[in-house]
Amino acid sequence: MNQKEYRKTYESLPLELAEHVTEIVHKITSGKVNIMGRDGYIISSDDPARVNTIHEGGQKIMRGEVDEIAITQEMADAMQGALPGYNGVVTYKGRRICCIGIGGDPSAVKPIQKWPRSLSGKNLQGWSSRKNGMKQLRI
Repeated sequence: MNQKEYRKTYESLPLELAEHVTEIVHKITSGKVNIMGRDGYIISSDDPARVNTIHEGGQKIMRGEVDEIAITQEMADAMQGALPGYNGVVTYKGRRICCIGIGGDPSAVKPIQKWPRSLSGKNLQGWSSRKNGMKQLRI
């Protein structure tokens, strides 16, 4: 399966919503923003070159190893596809659907990172109604 098919078929958060959240958060923070889906693949980013690459921190979150991870520069240097920042899980109906990461000093971006997580989870209910069952959301 090629990367485009992966993006359309296997992400849990609808791609349009992921891109919308990425755009809003990037405009407000001017920081790096990534949304990771299954297996830690970046499905949306302010940096298009990062889309469809693995983010090791996101991978740990999506595997259920952790719910949140603060990535320092030292950790990022030892991880695949990660930069310093803070990442956290987004759940819907009790299931992990994605994780959102914001780049920067982890202690500075942690409070900011919690806002888009909440926004994504809350928007899913309205998105579900508008999209008649969220064809892309596998729940």
